Amino acid sequence: MLFRSEMLAAQLKIEDANDKRLFEIAFREIRRLNGLITDFLEFAKPKDEQADNVQIEITVKEVSEAMLADTSKGKISFKLDIPTNLILHINRERVKQVLFNLFLNSVEATGGEGVKISVFAKDNENGQALLDVIDDGPGIPSENLTRIFDPFFTTKSSGTGLGLATVARILKAAGSEIHVIPRSQGAHFQLIIPTASTMELAEESARG
Repeated sequence: MLFRSEMLAAQLKIEDANDKRLFEIAFREIRRLNGLITDFLEFAKPKDEQADNVQIEITVKEVSEAMLADTSKGKISFKLDIPTNLILHINRERVKQVLFNLFLNSVEATGGEGVKISVFAKDNENGQALLDVIDDGPGIPSENLTRIFDPFFTTKSSGTGLGLATVARILKAAGSEIHVIPRSQGAHFQLIIPTASTMELAEESARG
């Protein structure tokens, strides 16, 4: 539906100013509804798909590069510090969705004025990896910290309130966690995800 509307917008030549204004309003509403439906479908997925062994450094780079390539997102910069040999046990496409939602949340929090996003990762030696996503945006008001992962909770005028709720749901289905870390400036999310070696040992123990 959205693709057909974009084609129509490119082909139509509307001369009347009022008709043009009405068409632009309708097109914006189509884009808004398309985003809403996409968010609902992502949130409604009941469980995690088959997990993979994911080299998270490569995955984070792929998502960050995709964000940088989309000029409509405004000015974004990334700082990445992720061990090359850190392998996580999680569904590759679902963790990409998690990262995209977190990055997009950072972008939208600044209203397109520009944001720096830092991603750090390390093995915590307990069979888990800690993946920290930190931005230099306006941050999260303290009164909202306990609600930001609730479905439909949003402080954005055009938000659905499902972006962070979807992140939490994906990670829970994958046996992982996400926490928000209070800070004086910007937002800080910490993901806790099993490493590949941990899951392989668990599977070997179950087979034995």
